[in-house]
Amino acid sequence: VFTYVQSKTFTAAKLQRYSETTAAATSAIDRADGGRQTLTLTADVTLTITMSNGEDMELTILNGDTWTVTWPAGDWLGGSLPVLGAKTRVIVDKDSAGTLNFSLVGDYS
Repeated sequence: VFTYVQSKTFTAAKLQRYSETTAAATSAIDRADGGRQTLTLTADVTLTITMSNGEDMELTILNGDTWTVTWPAGDWLGGSLPVLGAKTRVIVDKDSAGTLNFSLVGDYS
């Protein structure tokens, strides 16, 4: 038995779009396609990332342990590119100066 007790009003909900892409030799990731995106690698890939200053997104890379990703210019938390696994999650944000910042969340292989 379900009893409804109280109603709640959401005044600041944020809808995040989701996108899945299979990588070609050059793959464009656009924040306009969603705040959570999955990129499935089937070959080595050079990424371009389009997003506005102040935006962020979560990017999941599949098959990163098999293929090589060439990332756009930016700063990695910790100072160096991570080793990608079979399923790696990366947070990408673009600061107010226009610099891409990358943070490895983890490998979920």
